[in-house]
Amino acid sequence: MNAVVPPAVAERSEAEALYRFETEVPDSVRTALAMNSARIGGGVVLSMRNDPTHYWSKALGFGVSTPVTAEVIGAVCDFYRSEGTTQAVLQVAPAFLPEDWDDICAREGITAGSSWVKLVCPVEEAVARTQALEAPAGIRVAPLEADRAQEWGRS
Repeated sequence: MNAVVPPAVAERSEAEALYRFETEVPDSVRTALAMNSARIGGGVVLSMRNDPTHYWSKALGFGVSTPVTAEVIGAVCDFYRSEGTTQAVLQVAPAFLPEDWDDICAREGITAGSSWVKLVCPVEEAVARTQALEAPAGIRVAPLEADRAQEWGRS
């Protein structure tokens, strides 16, 4: 089965999942990692200043409900500057990049990094494909039952 997911759906779902992941943590964790977040220009902006991996400071979900503009990107960069976040990833799907993207990047000091690809398929298909492979000992891939989400979230 081939699933075609519109860019707006993929962007919005990833943005909201990461927003919830980073904002629904205990205050002690937020403080220790210097976490903060904002909703700017229809996207989410996530800052984790004390992240040793430099992975979790991300801005994404832009262009879905509001066009990507110099003002929106300027506000995102201002947020990171005010947080003291020295490195962040700005994810904008190619379908939502404005014509003046290069000018915006030059003005804000944004440099290109690695590219990402979102792959989508129904959960059942992912599980079936994974089960068809020989998994390393001790690894199991299966859907998580809703009533066990808290248990797994704490693991």
